[in-house]
Amino acid sequence: MPGTVERRIEEELSEDIRVEAPPPPPSPEELLAAQFKGRKADLRPLYDGLVHIARRLYPRVRCEPLPNVVRFVARQPFAVFRATSAVRADLGLCLGPVSARGRLRPCKGLGGVDGVTHRIELYGPGDLDADLVRWMKRAIETRS
Repeated sequence: MPGTVERRIEEELSEDIRVEAPPPPPSPEELLAAQFKGRKADLRPLYDGLVHIARRLYPRVRCEPLPNVVRFVARQPFAVFRATSAVRADLGLCLGPVSARGRLRPCKGLGGVDGVTHRIELYGPGDLDADLVRWMKRAIETRS
């Protein structure tokens, strides 16, 4: 029967060449959960507190989890959160040319997010104070 050999060869080749689809990318919830696994779990309340502050300052803020950071976006990204170690998180802020003072430290990028110029180290809930709120508000205004 003509074509039988060709069909069988085609079937064998297609079995050898079959490629599985890559796994789907992680969901935002999975990316966020991964950042607070294990020793960094105690930093989750700091992140939740920052989300609350950001939404009070700009109700339409979006929190966009990336593989190693969470980007806070109003009209443009204005801040980034990173669980840096088991005991410290960093809040990177897009402030432009501002003198670093107090807890505000100069920073050239944080987690690959463009525009981050400064960071504040966070160790506990007491660090989510009026000073931090003022800097977050200024970052939103700077990037609006």
